[in-house]
Amino acid sequence: MMPMRRWTALLLSVVLVLSIVPLGLGSASTTSPTPAITEQSPTNTTPEEELAHRIVSIVERLHNMTSVLENMSLPENANIMERYRLAEEYRVRMEEAYRSGDYPEAVTEGILAMHQYKIVLRSMRQFRERVRVSVERVEDYLRNARRIIIKCDQAGMNTTPAWELFNETREAYKLVMLDLKERNFTKAEEDLKAAKDLRMKLDEELKQLREGLAYTNAEKIVNGFLKRGQKAITFMENVLAHINGTAHNVTLLQERLSNFEELYDRVKEMSEAGNYTGAVTLLFEERKTIREFQITVKHVLKKAREKKIKEKLKDLRAFGKEIRERLKEATKGLEKLKRKGINTRGAEIKLKAAAQEFRAGFELAKRRDPSAKVHIELGLKLLHEVEDFIVRNL
Repeated sequence: MMPMRRWTALLLSVVLVLSIVPLGLGSASTTSPTPAITEQSPTNTTPEEELAHRIVSIVERLHNMTSVLENMSLPENANIMERYRLAEEYRVRMEEAYRSGDYPEAVTEGILAMHQYKIVLRSMRQFRERVRVSVERVEDYLRNARRIIIKCDQAGMNTTPAWELFNETREAYKLVMLDLKERNFTKAEEDLKAAKDLRMKLDEELKQLREGLAYTNAEKIVNGFLKRGQKAITFMENVLAHINGTAHNVTLLQERLSNFEELYDRVKEMSEAGNYTGAVTLLFEERKTIREFQITVKHVLKKAREKKIKEKLKDLRAFGKEIRERLKEATKGLEKLKRKGINTRGAEIKLKAAAQEFRAGFELAKRRDPSAKVHIELGLKLLHEVEDFIVRNL
């Protein structure tokens, strides 16, 4: 009869195996590259040998699942490759111990190999998920690209190169998704690089089309800039009028406002002279000035929102009631749009995310956690986008 200590050791080994092996692998087929070891279960064996045989079978399945890494070049994932090398070293030592009849050693080396393989498999899943998310984001990019190309088509512009790059880019990303579905990570890595290269070329083509479209709609572009610009200037002037003159950022705000006002006046002068094409060229040349002013306005608006949120958080009950009412109305609005046949999936996701942010924010606010403002601000942003979507589609 086997001593109690030996039974305890075997039981512990079984528990370790069950905790390390990925779900479903323990009962899976044991096809492996080393049939001399695992082509059939040994007969008339001790429990130690049976356990060792079982572990060898599982480790070899894990080896088959991860062997794709042998041909991959992942410098940014060097830790994955190191884990894989360790797993392979333990696997080789496990097989040597098993062949020599040292079953306890085979079990030990096998468990160590399984632990490393488990980390490798988790990393591979994370890699696949990152690529999948990257590809899904491209879907939004391609939808926007398609809209731009169609607009340029309607304006009579030559869009043949853009359509060719658009179709090539779309097919390239589809190929990446197919690679992931087939678990061909090596090819997915190569195809993703090719897809990104095509996207960069499409970006350049779209940039040229947008510029051409801007000239085609020069008068509309310039008038829109003047209308929005005047509102932004008025807003910033009011802000500066109420800021303490000693505030450290007043000089920067004033400088960026002055630069933008100077550009605004030049564009307005060209517009009044009917030189819309020249005005558009000036807007392209002064992208940096426009961008800096936009960033400044957004920063000031963000500070204003934070201040407003801080005031509202003083009365959580009233603020919570206001938010619940807005969420309720937004839900009704989306249901109404859905009945009209409008695709509301994106807005529904945003509304759900907004509700989650508000829940997190209010819970943190109850504990007087300063990070509550971050969640509530994001919730308000998402809710506003949903409300804007509803208004546009009513």
